[in-house]
Amino acid sequence: MPFPLTIVIEGWHHIPHSYAMCTQQIELELLGRPDVRLFHTHQPYASDAWKPDLKLFSQAETEKLQAIPPRPPDLRPDVVLRMDWPFRLERDPSGCETFVWGTTEFLCVPPLFIASGRPPREELPDIKTHIIALSHWAAAGFLESGSPAERVHVVPAGFNPAIFYPPTNMFNRQQLRESFGWNDECVLLNISALSPNKGIQYLLYAAAHAIDRGVNMRVVIKGTDSLYSSNKMLQRCLEKLPRDVAEKLTDRIQYCGDNITTDQLRAFYQAADFYVSAYMAEGFNMPVLEAAACGLPVICTAGGSTEDFIDSSWCRTIQSRIFEEPDGCALEPNIDSLITVLTNSISDREWIQSARLAGPAWVKERYTWTHVVDQLLKLFRRFA
Repeated sequence: MPFPLTIVIEGWHHIPHSYAMCTQQIELELLGRPDVRLFHTHQPYASDAWKPDLKLFSQAETEKLQAIPPRPPDLRPDVVLRMDWPFRLERDPSGCETFVWGTTEFLCVPPLFIASGRPPREELPDIKTHIIALSHWAAAGFLESGSPAERVHVVPAGFNPAIFYPPTNMFNRQQLRESFGWNDECVLLNISALSPNKGIQYLLYAAAHAIDRGVNMRVVIKGTDSLYSSNKMLQRCLEKLPRDVAEKLTDRIQYCGDNITTDQLRAFYQAADFYVSAYMAEGFNMPVLEAAACGLPVICTAGGSTEDFIDSSWCRTIQSRIFEEPDGCALEPNIDSLITVLTNSISDREWIQSARLAGPAWVKERYTWTHVVDQLLKLFRRFA
């Protein structure tokens, strides 16, 4: 058996933020490892407006998370793993190996991401901590902002196959669709904060084009109003669309901004027809992975963070070009490419059926939280 490790995770619980969801899934996996002693230190939320929601996970999972003991004052752990934001890059006062888990989206670390307030190019070159980036795209952002290459490690996010899996049969899927009020529409799904980097405008343009060509289309968008005011961001996006495009989408958009359980989230994935993420900048993009796990064919931007884990057997990509912004770099999805990929995919019944089988098998073999924690523990033991 590998030598035991004492690990303290500093992060968030009980909010529908990707950092918190990853923290909790990693902790639930670590609780099953006999060679790990686990402690949790709750960090203040990034906003005072954020409030805990104890119904995101099952009652049993929530009770396990709440039972993780806090760090004793005199404990010197082997590893401290920080999974909150902004990034606290100083080494733990005990002198133990300290890892900072996070993402960059625009191929740089914005000043707002550094808790000390120092400019990234002053803070990052001399760090004594290790950075765990979720993708090679995210790692490039840390490196571009001055992080030493030997201090940056890529470990992906994952999914829980007990939560995200395909519908048991087509009858079950049809029941889910009926519960959502979906009939014979082609349902495009997107789950995100709806911030500008998520590329919602490209999705809406492509959907309007499909509607104009006679496709019975519904666009289902899941945001998170409690954290991001996603409803307001969607409204601003719609207001920026040309009037003729917006008119085609009237009564074709179904929006949900409520906090939902992981079981309810799975139902969205299982019932939709395509998951579309025409993103401009992402550090990882977990919904793409979860959609594949649920047997949902995926269409997403080429060239970004998802290049680490997508496969053509279940995902088709949108051509893009990289461009510079005032605060970094992003991808510009090609709208004509998106329209072509979407149109071709809708009519390709053979690919749809094969993608529904290929996606779950592909990601389950490579990207469960068990795989992720195996990589983390290997990394920790390398330095502890």
